[in-house]
Amino acid sequence: MESKRYIRIIYSSLSGILLALPWTEWNLGWVLLFAFIPLLMVEEWFFQNKQNFSSVNVFLHSYWAFLIWNTITTWWIWYATSFGAIAAIILNASFYACIFWLFHIFKRNTNRNVGNIALIFFWIGFEFIYLHGEISWTWLILGNGFSHNTEMIQWYEYTGALGGSLWTLTANIILINTINSFIYNKHKRLKQYNIAGTILILFFPLTISLWIYKHYNEIGYDKNIVILQPNIDPYHEKFNGMSDLKQLRIMLNLADSLINDSTTFVIGPETAIPGGIWENEVYNYLTIKEIKKFIRQHPNINILLGASTYKLYVLPSEVTPTARPYGDDIDNLFYDAFNTAVFFNIKDSIKFYHKSILVIGVEKIPYPKLLKPLEKFAINLGGTTGSLGTQKER
Repeated sequence: MESKRYIRIIYSSLSGILLALPWTEWNLGWVLLFAFIPLLMVEEWFFQNKQNFSSVNVFLHSYWAFLIWNTITTWWIWYATSFGAIAAIILNASFYACIFWLFHIFKRNTNRNVGNIALIFFWIGFEFIYLHGEISWTWLILGNGFSHNTEMIQWYEYTGALGGSLWTLTANIILINTINSFIYNKHKRLKQYNIAGTILILFFPLTISLWIYKHYNEIGYDKNIVILQPNIDPYHEKFNGMSDLKQLRIMLNLADSLINDSTTFVIGPETAIPGGIWENEVYNYLTIKEIKKFIRQHPNINILLGASTYKLYVLPSEVTPTARPYGDDIDNLFYDAFNTAVFFNIKDSIKFYHKSILVIGVEKIPYPKLLKPLEKFAINLGGTTGSLGTQKER
């Protein structure tokens, strides 16, 4: 690589664009297998010239690449909140740049092999924490980039999406080692080993996946299920202008036109009943009575719909970290708001499931005991804002 700065910026930009392509609709997940190569070439140049340049340069170049990646893939948050979009893009790019910077620091203080292992360890470790932590924005987990190429990743059944992240990182590392062996190393045998490793890491997982894909046989029973998605404008109709009962009737009429004697399930969208429902008074609502009436007309049907629900706590021991005051302070009552799936059928009482993996900034403020004062900044996408309640048992 040339020593000119603009060349390094071009290479960093190229990696950012390549990383973004798998999140488009063009079925380009395979691009991830070499998307890091331009950025790794920049990192290698700084490694070769570490006496003249500080490690911060690697952070800046990687930050630029990851900023492009995040901007192209998550700009759409702007439609909901400009502040949320800017925060998500800047912070997420910073997290990944710190990982890449840490990898470079390990590499420049040890050797290439240790550095490469560190990159895999730090990146996969970060993604694992990101998947399970209170602060979680997992849209850009590397393994998710293969979502349009499912025939390539049938082994996710055993590894999950992190297996795709491991494949991506390993492929890029072996490819850059192969490239570097031609640029910096004259040993023919080392080049042969790198070429063999490249072929193995690229095609062995792919071969296994294609074999699983071609030999898969469906096991189970056919079920007739109706899934509803009414054409209701969420910005101008759903949360202002159209009543809950009218929205529900649109969905039930749509279901009625599609079900037959073999239909067992009708599934509606999140916030199919957008207005809040107190769970202890659920049978008093007109929307619930309308659903029960529909089920009496179709007694073989099970219905699962989304709703915003509330639960009142009378005893102090019941109050959760996400609970809100109800009424005046002197009442000493609290309640939780939930994003809920509600289940109906002819035989059983109404059942509730409270969504518990919640969206940062929209449905929850992380670490509520510490950050509860920030709830007032929660993004309003319709329905209840602030931290929603969860349930421990699924």
